Amino acid sequence: MIKKSQGLELDNLMQNYNENKLQLLSDKENTNFTNNLISHNLLIKNQYGKLKKTSSKKIYQGILSVKSKFGFVITSVGDFYIGDVKGYIDGDQVVIIARKKEDNKSQEASILYLLKRNKTEVLGFINCFGKINIVQSKQFEAYSLSVDSKVNFKKYLNNYLLLDIVKVRGYKIDVNLKEVVANSNDPDLKMKLVLSEFNLKTEFTDQQIKEAMLISETDVTQQENRRDLTNEQFITIDGSDAKDLDDAVLLKKEKNGYRLFVSIADVSYYIQEGSKLDQEALERSTSIYFIDRVVPMLPKEISNGICSLHPNVNRYTLTAEMVINKQGKVIESEIYPSIINSKFRMTYDDVNEIVINQNPKIIEKFQTITETLCDMNKLAKVLNNNRLKRGSFNLADKEPVFKFDINGNIIGISARERKDSEKLIEEFMIIANETVASTIFNMNLPFIYRVHGQPNPDKLKDLFKLFPLFDVQLKGNVEEFHSSSFKVALDQVNDPIDKRILSDSIIRSLQKAFYSTNNIGHFGLASPMYTHFTSPIRRYPDLIVHRMLRKYLFDQKKLVHQEVVADLNYICKVASVQEVQAFKAEKKIEDQKIAEYMKQFIGNKFIGKVSSITNFGFFVELETTQRGLIRFNQLDGHQEVVNFQINFQNKQKIKLGDTIRVKLINADSVRGEIDFEPLDFKLKEGTKYEDDRSKQKSSTRLRSNKKVRSGDSVKRKRNKVNKNGKSKY
Repeated sequence: MIKKSQGLELDNLMQNYNENKLQLLSDKENTNFTNNLISHNLLIKNQYGKLKKTSSKKIYQGILSVKSKFGFVITSVGDFYIGDVKGYIDGDQVVIIARKKEDNKSQEASILYLLKRNKTEVLGFINCFGKINIVQSKQFEAYSLSVDSKVNFKKYLNNYLLLDIVKVRGYKIDVNLKEVVANSNDPDLKMKLVLSEFNLKTEFTDQQIKEAMLISETDVTQQENRRDLTNEQFITIDGSDAKDLDDAVLLKKEKNGYRLFVSIADVSYYIQEGSKLDQEALERSTSIYFIDRVVPMLPKEISNGICSLHPNVNRYTLTAEMVINKQGKVIESEIYPSIINSKFRMTYDDVNEIVINQNPKIIEKFQTITETLCDMNKLAKVLNNNRLKRGSFNLADKEPVFKFDINGNIIGISARERKDSEKLIEEFMIIANETVASTIFNMNLPFIYRVHGQPNPDKLKDLFKLFPLFDVQLKGNVEEFHSSSFKVALDQVNDPIDKRILSDSIIRSLQKAFYSTNNIGHFGLASPMYTHFTSPIRRYPDLIVHRMLRKYLFDQKKLVHQEVVADLNYICKVASVQEVQAFKAEKKIEDQKIAEYMKQFIGNKFIGKVSSITNFGFFVELETTQRGLIRFNQLDGHQEVVNFQINFQNKQKIKLGDTIRVKLINADSVRGEIDFEPLDFKLKEGTKYEDDRSKQKSSTRLRSNKKVRSGDSVKRKRNKVNKNGKSKY
């Protein structure tokens, strides 16, 4: 395993400080850390060299997420609000000192010092006046660029540039030109900008490709230590456009229940620890699924080839075999290396046509497995019911579905509905992940868990105030809150947009799920132990989980020494950070595509609901998932925001969830931003879009539900994330 113990050592030093074990900080190896605390007046050293704390406040390390002039630091113990980010930028790895806000509203901290600048580059655009502006508005809207006066930037008019960050001074960033990313007329401009913004690699080196080619040419033959399941009727169920098929399922009915087999591509057999491909996979940590392309964690020769469970070919797998009684409880399980030969490559749509619509044509096509699919659906419903009973909750998913014509142009957007087939696979993956996690947890060995902490009590207090606005009571105690309370409350909400608004608010109140060697359970799934076992093709932690299973269960190696824990902690940290970056990149492309589609409707009128309120404006969400901003500086009269309600000087009020009429006034497909104008409020004179309104198109109907004459409805590959039990967590 790749040894990267520095992060763990720092966590241990901070824990020693927080727990007053100051004698452990006196070692020569800890001099840099100790001197840093002394320089910030958190430690003092007496004449005898003995250390003493000057404050009872605790310190942590984490990653800074900037929201303008404020931000949050994501740590292993939760998120901390940072009121002033001057001198720091989005992505910085920092040391913070915690404190409590005066109104006791949330965890708050101040940044002590910078550990590492993860973002070393920034995107800029040279406008027609020769001025350079930062492209990433949300993370850098409070910052300005200071450039080398010797460089003639005017020659780069209408170009997007990648700039090296030299220094951050308050809200000014000193930069040097690194390279030209694209011209504003480049047809692939938006994708290039996102790849540059999030520093994402799209290509593999020649050496890595060569390594992948050699692997792809390996013969898949029966091995002595593998259980032969090639004659069994395994099925894969994925989106129609999926190419990396990493899981296959098999179900057998038994007298007292079912025997469920979940077989996962054995990527760990091919990707050797410490190899070039392994190091690259760790650096990427995850595949990224954009609307029209994939940035894979592993080369396609592996992800779409030798490790993809295509039908009618032998593939190496790891199998979790579970005996499940009629009540949905796993009463027996075994995990082992196997070889399978998938017999059917099913799509979500085909399975739904069988188990929901009883479509005779599809049933006839798959008649040999129709009964099995119906049994799978029955078991999945039992598993889902059990999960909900124990307190798990399903948040309303507002993922859009894009409809394309034959030329790849978006001709419609609608809200995606998850049906039985998607839920079936999700439940099977969840039960497999839990089974694997509990197996190793009970052996008391180092392992990677997928964890999700309890929500912050102070943020829960806000939710208790919010739910009554939707005529729903959120019940429970903020100090000992149970996840089932969310389910009970959400089940009472019938309007799909209202449910999405409340779901978004719940997500903002929750901690982020992350990878950890410390099993604290999974709040969202109400699971005492959970891991990611089911997607080693596209998630590095799953690959490590497979390696640990091989060492613990198959090779009988009990690895408990500190070096293993250090390596696992480092992997958890890298994977958690990269996962956030991948999500941001996916969301940015999605927002760009939505804005690009909405450009044709500038000037049109819509009805939507107020979905969130910020300190600079409020967002309105349409039924078809598009969300646009109404800025406070557009509106006449003073506004104040109190308890999810905007109070205007003219006595008008708007609260979260209110229905409002709006007009689309701007759609920026580069920034991925949509701006609405409220039709029930007077605009300030001379607002940004005042002069543009005369040029707007006449109203036409939004064609989000227009029948598609050619092309397919493209469901984002993030469906695949949901299908593997990651869900919203």
